[in-house]
Amino acid sequence: MENEGNILHLETDSLNIISEASSNEAQKTQKTQTITTSFRDQAIQDAISNLIHTPDNEPYAIIKRKNAQIAVHIQSSEFQQFVNKTAYEATGRPLNRQHIDDTIGLLAAKAMYEGTEKPVFLRIGKRDDGGIEVDLANDSGDVVLIQNGNWQISKPTLCFRRTARMKPLPEPTKGGSIDKLWKFINITTVRDQALMLAWLVGAFNPEGPYPILIMQASRGSGKTTAMQLIRNLIDPAEADKRALFKNEQDLYIAAENNWIMSYDNLDCLSGKQSDWLCRISTGGAFATRKLYSNKTESVMEACRPVIMNGIEDIASRADLISRSIQLTLSPISTDTAKSVNEIKSQFERDQPEILGFLLDCVADGLNGKDTVKLNQTPRMADFAQFVTSAERRLGLTDGYITKTLIERQLTEDQDSVAMDPIAAQLAVFLMRQPDQKWKGTMTKLLSAITPDKRPRNWPDTARYLSQRLRQMKTQLEDAGVFVDWKSGQSRLFIAEIVDQVCVSSVFCVSREDEGYAEFCVNDFECSDDCQ
Repeated sequence: MENEGNILHLETDSLNIISEASSNEAQKTQKTQTITTSFRDQAIQDAISNLIHTPDNEPYAIIKRKNAQIAVHIQSSEFQQFVNKTAYEATGRPLNRQHIDDTIGLLAAKAMYEGTEKPVFLRIGKRDDGGIEVDLANDSGDVVLIQNGNWQISKPTLCFRRTARMKPLPEPTKGGSIDKLWKFINITTVRDQALMLAWLVGAFNPEGPYPILIMQASRGSGKTTAMQLIRNLIDPAEADKRALFKNEQDLYIAAENNWIMSYDNLDCLSGKQSDWLCRISTGGAFATRKLYSNKTESVMEACRPVIMNGIEDIASRADLISRSIQLTLSPISTDTAKSVNEIKSQFERDQPEILGFLLDCVADGLNGKDTVKLNQTPRMADFAQFVTSAERRLGLTDGYITKTLIERQLTEDQDSVAMDPIAAQLAVFLMRQPDQKWKGTMTKLLSAITPDKRPRNWPDTARYLSQRLRQMKTQLEDAGVFVDWKSGQSRLFIAEIVDQVCVSSVFCVSREDEGYAEFCVNDFECSDDCQ
């Protein structure tokens, strides 16, 4: 029994020794893990220059990428990869999901509650003193600072974010020229060249609005390459010739990731797509339910320059036409045609000089926009005011761009009305009325102007007809057709032809158009002026 007691005592001592050894090992492991965790956390903190939040409460980290300081959204997959990469380089171990979530949650909280509030920009931003910074998106982190009628290469004072598809701009050259641009873009008329340059200058305005640039051309005119080169002057990126967006959310997601949005080889736009583009060209927002939330909204706001190209008439809705600059490219001769690679190679050599000239124009526009007084105000007046102050640098007479915009908009309004079956049918109906006037309800008007063979998308209700006519009110009046709605129980609609424009000269252009032949002006006698 005594020996058994000794054995039990020895076994107990052995267990105590093993327990103490295990405890020491656990403490050593825990200490090692604590040191590793501390080292990892310190490495992540050292890799972050600053934590900020935007005015709409989005958390960002300013991180160093080569020699550039870039703003990255803390809750993005890009920042998650950055955290994991930094931890791995510091400790040789990747983080598990819990550690990543904890780290990102902590940094987001610090950015929101301890970080300063600053706006974050994509490619182009406006400073508090009115200056403009253009992110060259290079490894040095350089920007072009435009201020006081001049520009220079500088380091940013604003916070810029970059997307995975964004490409760098070349360093621009002082004293550049625009003449070389017309080697690559086959626009031959002085008026269209002036409108193209106005659009390019206006696209550098960080606040907008921006007319939608529509390039129409037949096959073999180089419209796709021209669109790519125009975009590359301001916002080069991969995937720069996209198919048409399918819904409004896709449009705003594209706007979140691109300063200039470019769409290639379009046929036509639906009514909804036209409305979405109108909103984004002047500034709009898209709201949806925030992820993992029942009541919170997630809102995307954007105002962006847009380029589109196609063979046929892309814009048919009056509101979109009024917000667009439509240019026609001339066909390229087979004798002067070059391969796309050859064109792009030559463009890359000339791009710094072309960009330098555009920046000179933007500097003039920024410096003089507040002193410019427009005798006539076209639509998108803020755009016209900005580019008008750069006219002399562009070699144009004072007021040329505004005058051209107004003339072009009037012509396009008349063309859009002439191409619209409802407007055309209304005009012909009014021409047959005594004194070319009519008054009545919208239901009676629909019955009176509906042709035997209805065109596509013809209104089937008085409400829809009224909606379409309201959308075209400005364009109808530019074409000489005055329309008005009287409130009250009768809800009368009044329409008449006024003398500002020869309406028959506008609508007789549809005489030989097969689509409108059965209900346009076939049996109406045009005036001598429009024969």
